[in-house]
Amino acid sequence: MESYHESLHRSEVTKYRKECAALMTGRVLDVGGGLGAYLPYFRADHVTVLDNDEETLRRLEHEDKILGDATNLPFPDDSFDNIWACAVCQYFDLDRFVMEAKRVLKKNDDARIFILVPNAKSPWEPLKRLLGAPTWSDQKGVYKQYSADDLRKYGKVTGEIRFLPFEGLFRSIPSIGNTLMLEICGGEVILVILREQIVRPRVGMRMKLAAFESASDFTLYASAGFHGGKANVG
Repeated sequence: MESYHESLHRSEVTKYRKECAALMTGRVLDVGGGLGAYLPYFRADHVTVLDNDEETLRRLEHEDKILGDATNLPFPDDSFDNIWACAVCQYFDLDRFVMEAKRVLKKNDDARIFILVPNAKSPWEPLKRLLGAPTWSDQKGVYKQYSADDLRKYGKVTGEIRFLPFEGLFRSIPSIGNTLMLEICGGEVILVILREQIVRPRVGMRMKLAAFESASDFTLYASAGFHGGKANVG
């Protein structure tokens, strides 16, 4: 029987991550929550932990825990006030996860999605490799590593260099971060501009850009009659 590696399911807790976790209020979804490293730092009324590892959830001492897929979230629309995904999004398709996270997130300006991933272009990686320390490229089962440029299309990106003193001074320069924190606002997108064309939602239909499949195809989700439909603007 393969042994259980607890370290693979427990995120490292750092000062900056605790600061961000403290912004998780109301009803919170902890995606890939593992063994619940950040549960003590949320200021939530209720936390649902979702993970795809059954043994991890069995070991997690938390009442509301669900076995599930982060890219196909088993929740109704507008279910959560905030969503937390720490050090897990490199293991699956980020576009699909963001689309799903926006679907289950409440649509107001106070709602937030926080995503932490390794920095694929971290300038510290060559030094770590030279010193014989583990690098992000050593991680197993990775779907994709993301850079600051990859994340900017989703929202605000900051960097973390947790092993440096006064690391807070460098957060506004994410390209030099060892890890990256992405913050996505839950406000509704009602206008989409693509190839200089404007798509305006019909009266009574709230629409938001969910994901691009190509340069011209995109998927629009709506509150009525168009859920999961596709449109092409040529």
